[in-house]
Amino acid sequence: MSIYWSRPLIVYPTFLKSISFRPLAALWQQAASALARADLVDIYGYSLPESDGAVRALLNILPVRLARQAVRVRVHDPNAFVRKRWMYFLGKRARATGDRLG
Repeated sequence: MSIYWSRPLIVYPTFLKSISFRPLAALWQQAASALARADLVDIYGYSLPESDGAVRALLNILPVRLARQAVRVRVHDPNAFVRKRWMYFLGKRARATGDRLG
């Protein structure tokens, strides 16, 4: 894997996120490809805010794959509201726990 930039990059949750930045677009495509092939997806520490439309679009494949039983998705978050948001987004086949990372 090649390095696209020499400084850290933070992509924050917002509907204004632009993935047209070439290195970010390539990374986004790799993420989409990985989600399309994954057997198991564990999600830690991301609250899935309504404002992050780009990530929601990226993750839209998960409810479809869950419905076909092609992937298992587990969301780990101590916040009950966040877990409920994820379950609404993903559907009944996903699992959510109050686990923390580490």
